[in-house]
Amino acid sequence: MLEQRQLTWDNNPGDTSKHVHGYLDRGFAPVPVEFRSKVCKLKDWPNLRLDHEDVADLFKSPCNIGIILGKSSGGLVDIDLDCAEAIALAPHMLPATGMLFGRESKPRSHLLYRVHNSGKRLQLADPDDGMLVELRAEGCMTVFPGSIHESGEEIRFDEDGEPAEIEYGELTRCVQHLAAGSLLLRHYSRASGTSSP
Repeated sequence: MLEQRQLTWDNNPGDTSKHVHGYLDRGFAPVPVEFRSKVCKLKDWPNLRLDHEDVADLFKSPCNIGIILGKSSGGLVDIDLDCAEAIALAPHMLPATGMLFGRESKPRSHLLYRVHNSGKRLQLADPDDGMLVELRAEGCMTVFPGSIHESGEEIRFDEDGEPAEIEYGELTRCVQHLAAGSLLLRHYSRASGTSSP
């Protein structure tokens, strides 16, 4: 099933352009990213600002779509849930938002917010077992729907509404609490012999 979906994607260059034009209409700053990758090879991509006339030349299919976060996209911030525990706890610990996306094996793993002063990136990890959650903001780029993940899965919206508005300090506190809760859940599950989410 996945192979057939990828073949359709590869042979439908209009889909990429449609997504990019939609992101521009929303005030986001898209950049072309290598297909099935998170890498943009354009020089100085953090300062790149495109308009509708640039889309046909720069987003040649197959191609992934990155969105520059922070001020470039109207204060857009991505909360990237890197582990199952964070995905399970996020609906209870993060403010509701109308824009979420992920992929088949990891749905609802990116939550988008608009933050007036979007601040810097915050990465919170389990010292023994990798990243828990990341607040991706100024200076970052996230690969958005209209793209194919490195695994071959389609990146797709779970909810394609408006990002909720929130202050950076409040969002940071929520993300820190989420990381702490994820760490506790992970180590409690291991100590008690129960399975993590």
